[in-house]
Amino acid sequence: MSKKNKNKSGNVFQNLMSGRYGGDNYGLFLLVTGVALMIIGAIGNNVAGTILMMIATAEIVFAYVRLMSKKYDKRREENKRYLYKRNSFLGSFKIVWRTLKEGRHYKFYKCPQCAVVLRLPKGAGTIEITCPKCGKKFIKKV
Repeated sequence: MSKKNKNKSGNVFQNLMSGRYGGDNYGLFLLVTGVALMIIGAIGNNVAGTILMMIATAEIVFAYVRLMSKKYDKRREENKRYLYKRNSFLGSFKIVWRTLKEGRHYKFYKCPQCAVVLRLPKGAGTIEITCPKCGKKFIKKV
């Protein structure tokens, strides 16, 4: 294949995607869960497997519709809602992960007023803590 033909085939895809929304986090989530449901549905040979395959197909089709869409504002809003839900769900696990990771050297407390997580070095004794966000003062043994 000559260099000229390769360039034309590259332009075809570029022209196809011109003005399209493209991929984002929500689209990737839909594709991954769709493929996972399709694999799970393929394992089962009963009605539940068929239903999972139909749901997976719908998710994958919806992901491609979003990918090829020209409605930027609508797709951006969908992605924003997805990211908000994902981050609020994963945020609760971040505190647990930090505690497991840094728990040997630090003690974690939540501010009683604004619920900000504060990290304090262990072994400091009983100290007065001032929240950097809201300024609330409280006493804890570290």
